[in-house]
Amino acid sequence: MSTHRKKPFSAKQKKAQILEKRAKKKPDSWDWSKDEEGEVVSGEVVSEPGGGQTQGDSSENREHRSEDISTEFRKKKGPRARSGARGGPEEEAESKRLESVFAKLSPAMIEARKRDSTKPLARLAQEALEVGFDDVYSDVKSIDMPKRPPWTAGESKDALEQREEQGFAAWKDDVYSKHPADELSYFEHNLEVWRQLWRVAELSDIALFVIDSRHPVLHFPPSLFQYIVHDLGKKLVLVFNKIDLIEPATLEAWRIYFVHRFPGLLTAAFSCYPKEGFLTSGSAKEALKSRHRRRYKRYLRAVGISDVLKACRDVHLVKSGVTVDWESLITKTEKELQERHDAELAKQRAKDKDDEFLGRSRRRQRMPAAEDSGIEDSDDESTDEDVEGKVSPTTALREHEVNKDMITIGLVGHPNVGKSSLINSIVGRKVVSTSRSPGHTKHFQTIHLTPEVRLCDCPGLVFPAVMPKPVQILSGMYRIAQVQEPYTAVKYLAERVPIEDILGLKHPDVDNENDVPPWSAWNICEAYALQRGFLTGRAARPDVYRAANAILQLVNDGRIILSFKPPMYFSTQKGPKHDH
Repeated sequence: MSTHRKKPFSAKQKKAQILEKRAKKKPDSWDWSKDEEGEVVSGEVVSEPGGGQTQGDSSENREHRSEDISTEFRKKKGPRARSGARGGPEEEAESKRLESVFAKLSPAMIEARKRDSTKPLARLAQEALEVGFDDVYSDVKSIDMPKRPPWTAGESKDALEQREEQGFAAWKDDVYSKHPADELSYFEHNLEVWRQLWRVAELSDIALFVIDSRHPVLHFPPSLFQYIVHDLGKKLVLVFNKIDLIEPATLEAWRIYFVHRFPGLLTAAFSCYPKEGFLTSGSAKEALKSRHRRRYKRYLRAVGISDVLKACRDVHLVKSGVTVDWESLITKTEKELQERHDAELAKQRAKDKDDEFLGRSRRRQRMPAAEDSGIEDSDDESTDEDVEGKVSPTTALREHEVNKDMITIGLVGHPNVGKSSLINSIVGRKVVSTSRSPGHTKHFQTIHLTPEVRLCDCPGLVFPAVMPKPVQILSGMYRIAQVQEPYTAVKYLAERVPIEDILGLKHPDVDNENDVPPWSAWNICEAYALQRGFLTGRAARPDVYRAANAILQLVNDGRIILSFKPPMYFSTQKGPKHDH
């Protein structure tokens, strides 16, 4: 019997073989990067739905991946694709993808920011959390939104879209000509997403402007308020969402600030979680420990649904031929909510009773699989197949004529503020898909609440603003998995929130707890990687990139509380506040 010795096949060769096979399958959809020796080190998805995926994503090169799936900044696509002009069928299909498109950082800028993250932190006073409209949207910093050009019913679809593309390209050029790119936030560059907003704004009779109550000013671009209220003449209600993540005093202060800033503005407060899950202790560590243990279902016991409907009633909308019995609708909604609440409590009591007879191992099986997953009912794997009433924007003009006999309530706002969750809570069941990842909703969709009232969910999109990019990442407007350099955002957070104490971290550079050197953002990420066991594959070094992303996800999930306050908040409140 003869033996045959196999030829050695290195991991490097295997990697190249896999990438070669993928290149044959998708020759036009992958962009292959090579190092100085010609080795393929990463394959980056170019404008594939779900974006942000990379191949060959080792700890050393992960920081260099694209922050989004932008085809707009690819040279090989040419000026027509970058300007939004339509070409052949393939190029037209590419331009129609409803995937958010953002600008990218240069490798040199990434390396400079990584080096800066190793410097000792400069801790800031609590007043650093006070943010007002003048800080973000002053006359110098104010940026208008792109608006749909005037149109007539007899105009052809192609002619209108061509004018929209030309106007949008001119608007982008104007933004970059007036503001340096490094000072701008990551804002939406895909015209198709803006078109969704235009359609929803035109269809809506009442606009629910949904904002995250942790960052109200950042999520309330005045240009959108001006467009809806003044340009289109529509009614508007401001909805403070995720109120379970701030203390009542903070919410009331923000209500007063917004009403003073925008006289006559109607507001409502909402959370898709019941009151027993609200932040009341003021302890940041309690928030970290308790958020992932919330085992009740969303939508069944939401808080503030009647508050939202009452605000819609109080706008006193008059529409010819349409009469809505708001009182009956509010009463019916409250009754159904109470019934769902009682049913859920009964189910939970029965489950707790069964748990008394189970051993520890069986009880653990019913808990969330991993604490790092954040809030349990996150619906991360949801798809648009769950949608009941998705509407194509190309049919919006005809539908506007057909549905004059009903009230349309449109939900608008930034990504990840909870528009879809609000709709599901009002209806009482999951009718639109949701996800913790911003930008999950791809098309606006309508859901009938009654024969006279329907809800319209608009995809979230990021407005241009002059603000630090770390603020945008920490406020949930940008996908953490697509952040090229997360350390600057961790630094911004650590300067305002003592996250090393909240996470119970041990400084990685010392063994003596009595002689701890100053913390840096890099040290915090390294310490958290060691605490959680995040190590690189080959060298088994602390995976600081993964740790940084995990910390940012804890902030987005509300397990580390970063809550901004209106101007003069701390000087007017009695006693220290701790919900940040």
